Amino acid sequence: MMQSKLKYFLYVARILVILVLIDPSMIYCQPKTDEPPFFNIAFSEKIFVNVNTNDATALTKVLTENLLDKSPITFRTGSPNIYSSIVELEESVKNESNDLYILLPEEFLKLNRFGLLEPIAVSLRNNSVYDVYQIIVSKESNIKDLKDLKDKSILIGYSSGDDNPHLWLDHLLSSKGLGRKEKYFESVEVSEKSLPVILKVYFGQADACIISADNLNIAAEMNPNLGKDLIVLETSKPILRAILADRKSKTEKNKKLLVENLLNLDNTSEGKQVLTLFRIDKLIPFKEEYLQNFYELIKN
Repeated sequence: MMQSKLKYFLYVARILVILVLIDPSMIYCQPKTDEPPFFNIAFSEKIFVNVNTNDATALTKVLTENLLDKSPITFRTGSPNIYSSIVELEESVKNESNDLYILLPEEFLKLNRFGLLEPIAVSLRNNSVYDVYQIIVSKESNIKDLKDLKDKSILIGYSSGDDNPHLWLDHLLSSKGLGRKEKYFESVEVSEKSLPVILKVYFGQADACIISADNLNIAAEMNPNLGKDLIVLETSKPILRAILADRKSKTEKNKKLLVENLLNLDNTSEGKQVLTLFRIDKLIPFKEEYLQNFYELIKN
């Protein structure tokens, strides 16, 4: 009886020695890998206004590879992640799935409540980081005030995914006590292009349209009659276009490297291609003051 107990204890001791010597990763069947981590860029789908998504994806991948060539840390380059909803973006932020986010201001403010993102850059176009929205009508329409557009048609010359002009119109109506746009106007239609909606107002096929001041100026330069026969009914305050945000959990060294490379995109051929695709001249450092008008816009 004593011998059998002794054999049993010796057997258990051998098993324990074997377990101690075994690599823990083998126990959990987790294969080791020497592959470097991915560097992931996330886009809000709403950023792709009048931009071919496939072209943007391909160019961004090439650009990322170029940026990482200058990094002292080795990364792998994956395809950019494009998110179609705020819920998807929230999950990616909470899981820290991406290293850089390109977002609309409203999306950034919603995601910022998690405290995991840091705004680092904004886009510059025609020496401005803002868009200015305008409501345009024809002189012949005899529309003199926003109240004259009650039960009339309005066109919005932006992608349906671009929230900024819609937010501004809702804010404008609310500030004048006119209710929501869906009830105030007979119809609200969205077009991906600005010139067609300008022409529809010019030819009397629509009562009014919302476009950017830049696009009206371009159209008026192409056709001076547009500048003469169209009038601006309302003009927004300057509103920030987009925000580039970094993952806060990065090391300060990595953050500094990323910011430096982003702010110098306009000095590289790959960077210029991406900036041109998005109709951007260059990226500049983020300042909190850039969001001031947007905060006022969403108060209501």
